[in-house]
Amino acid sequence: SLRSGGSDSRMETLANAAYLSSPDQQQGLGGAPSDLQIGIAGGAAAHLGALGGGSLGGALAPCISPTVMAAMAPAMNSIGGSRSLLPSAQQLHGPGRHLQILDHTVHRIDVHAKPNGEDDKEMVVSNLRHFTLKIGVIDPRCGIGRDAELPLKAELLYENGQLVEQLATCEPLLVGKTEVVAMQGTAMFKLRITSLSSHRDKQRFRIRVSPTDTGLLLREPGLSVVTTPMKCVTKLTHRSSTSKAEAADGENAGGENGEDAADGEGEGGKKRRRDELESALDAQGAQIEALQGAASSILLQLETLRELLQRAVGDAVAPPTPAKPAKPVPVVVRPAAVAAVAAANI
Repeated sequence: SLRSGGSDSRMETLANAAYLSSPDQQQGLGGAPSDLQIGIAGGAAAHLGALGGGSLGGALAPCISPTVMAAMAPAMNSIGGSRSLLPSAQQLHGPGRHLQILDHTVHRIDVHAKPNGEDDKEMVVSNLRHFTLKIGVIDPRCGIGRDAELPLKAELLYENGQLVEQLATCEPLLVGKTEVVAMQGTAMFKLRITSLSSHRDKQRFRIRVSPTDTGLLLREPGLSVVTTPMKCVTKLTHRSSTSKAEAADGENAGGENGEDAADGEGEGGKKRRRDELESALDAQGAQIEALQGAASSILLQLETLRELLQRAVGDAVAPPTPAKPAKPVPVVVRPAAVAAVAAANI
């Protein structure tokens, strides 16, 4: 669903995000693999091949009667927006339930002109701020499933569908609520991408959501969905007419007023921004403690080296040990000798 923001431009940004995340826009971008193909894990794809489906279409598409589709429509009409977020019978491929992106908020939408004159919209997020991703569990028989809980996880992919590799920084690629249990057919992820596109050969990223139990994909290969590619930057500056209000709010560091434009102004945005600042402060506090421990260890080592140096220098310039005085030789005087000397003198 598209949540109301503080201005028309924010509504347009969210609407563009929902548009780019809709099924019609997820069938392949610029020759890249389609989102549905990326969303199916390797094991599930092999399972589909064993069933005789070389692709996700064809005979594996479930048959949904018009009556069922009509029953599903009211629930989706309450979501709002000009584009239906419910996949049609042709878009629901494979047996069993499917995951569907219901809402995907981003921090900015860039518009680039193509050579043919058309506009190419690009979703942009900041590595300093969280964004939200709402997922629906779609049951071909009854619409959004509300009968069971489904643990889901979020993973970071490149635009081509490959998993993003971990760098030596040891910082998680995705932070926030990366594992969520779908309750009553929906799950809300709050995520932040820590890696920058400029550090990954200018590649864009996708988020893949799938069950934590990978075995479910063998039975229900549709339980996996990927987002439209997103570019991750640090500073969000003015880039297009669709994001004037976003740039005016100073999104390069979260806004002058500390409000999250993606979540709207007011107390909700302030609280979300405060939570983000507290998380950043906690992380910085942990780094300071680690640095203090390292400094204490270095000081201890320096003290040990100083003591060793003092000992070595002291041994080199120590004064010579004075010689012990000679013991006096005792003189024995006998009485007979004394008498003889005395007689001689007389």
